[in-house]
Amino acid sequence: MLAALLDDIFRIPGTQIRFGLDALIGWVPGIGDAMTGIASFLIVFASWRRGAKAVTLVRMIANVLLETAIGAIPVAGDRLPRDLESQSPKLSVAVA
Repeated sequence: MLAALLDDIFRIPGTQIRFGLDALIGWVPGIGDAMTGIASFLIVFASWRRGAKAVTLVRMIANVLLETAIGAIPVAGDRLPRDLESQSPKLSVAVA
């Protein structure tokens, strides 16, 4: 149920496109990644309680760690100045 909540609880009307709370929470920098990482570890814990194989649990944990680490990497747009117009050269267009 938690996986469905995170991955595909909502549907865009008129399409088959589905998304979950993971996509919405991910918009909050830092906190969103931490919250989805915790929720993902709850899924790993539930799998462990139900007797999943050790190799499967290791793969799941690696997946969660990798996803959380990638979410923590700042994107290039975060390093760009806010006022790009002042940084870019002015182009003049001649109108005939």
